[in-house]
Amino acid sequence: MGDFNAKIGADISHSSCGKFVLGETNERGEMLLDWLDDNKLVSVNTMFQRRIGQRHTWVSPGGKYRNMIDYIAVRRRNFNEVANLRSVNSADCGSDHQLVWVNINQGRK
Repeated sequence: MGDFNAKIGADISHSSCGKFVLGETNERGEMLLDWLDDNKLVSVNTMFQRRIGQRHTWVSPGGKYRNMIDYIAVRRRNFNEVANLRSVNSADCGSDHQLVWVNINQGRK
């Protein structure tokens, strides 16, 4: 876990990022994408097509700005186990960050 305040934008061609993002990439977003690539991880948030209201993970005080800055990363080889992901706007966590919810189908042995 870490607080990168990274924003990943739609113009990114990294294999660790999908096309369902918000806004433009900032410098910290580039660093995060490089780290994900180096460690063979993917940002699951960017891989699922969701309404815009279910993509943002942070809302500014007053609700004027919304960004996707919180991500769930999984190993590339385990990405097929992720069934669903979205941010939950209705969960009152006492924070300006939204709860990020993920369903994972664990393989049976």
